[in-house]
Amino acid sequence: MNATAEPPAPFLPPMPKDGCRARLVSPAGPVNDEQAFAGGLRILEHAGITTVRGPTRRKGWLAGSDRERLDELMEAANDADADVILAVRGGGGCQRLLPLLDVSRLAESPKPLCGSSDVSVLLNRVAAASGMITFHTPMLTTLARVDAESRDAAISLFKGRLPASPPPLTPFRRPGRPVRGRLFGGNMAVLASLAGTPFAAPFAGAVVFLEDTGEPPYRIDRMFQQLRQAGLLKEAAAILLGDFTLNGETVDPRLVAELAAEAAGEACPVFTGLACGHGERNLPLPVGCECVISEEGAVGFIYP
Repeated sequence: MNATAEPPAPFLPPMPKDGCRARLVSPAGPVNDEQAFAGGLRILEHAGITTVRGPTRRKGWLAGSDRERLDELMEAANDADADVILAVRGGGGCQRLLPLLDVSRLAESPKPLCGSSDVSVLLNRVAAASGMITFHTPMLTTLARVDAESRDAAISLFKGRLPASPPPLTPFRRPGRPVRGRLFGGNMAVLASLAGTPFAAPFAGAVVFLEDTGEPPYRIDRMFQQLRQAGLLKEAAAILLGDFTLNGETVDPRLVAELAAEAAGEACPVFTGLACGHGERNLPLPVGCECVISEEGAVGFIYP
């Protein structure tokens, strides 16, 4: 499915009911921070969530070859005893899997697919091509560093509770009426890199959420212009901006909003303050789900 095609109707994968068995996958980079890895495991174990991890591999900056990482993901999908698939970490590499990914096989054995950062490309691709709602969440190695609200919300999701509405947003460019659309987005750098490919996220008619880290304003502007010049934002229903951070500091939200508003055109509402990003706030978000945003910035998810 290309970026201009209408995504299939959204559907929820079966959610865990009695306990949870989480398959841990590494579709991008290998574990470099053993302390963060161990901290995430402790949090899941304390919550009563059983974890299963595949073989430890390393090939350069990747957690194995493209085929090995893809096979690990598909094995997790085909595991009848697994309730949730959770990415161990992000980092580069997920984009390499897109031409190889058989989305129909993932949809035939539906499970909540969870992660963020570079994993955003997989979340969007699966939701756009199959209709299966995926979940933008903290990853295993970030569970110990997000705030308590984000951590507790992620644990609740892994146990079967669908994400609640995030805190109200701040309107930067107000809509004239409530906004409705499918929710797509995530890490801006990796999503912008898909512009011009068959795997670009379907932002037409969508509520687009974006966040990033380590990017100075001029590069944020360049990514917005890339999305603009590729035509990916011209029909977006709205843009929601999460945290943009650089060297541990927050990039001025109004500056990012100004760049977004310019790139999206005058008709597109822009909101700031979405609780997602690479920092302490990263509340679960259902990618591919219908959502409604009021003029004041209240967000509601419409689950199928």
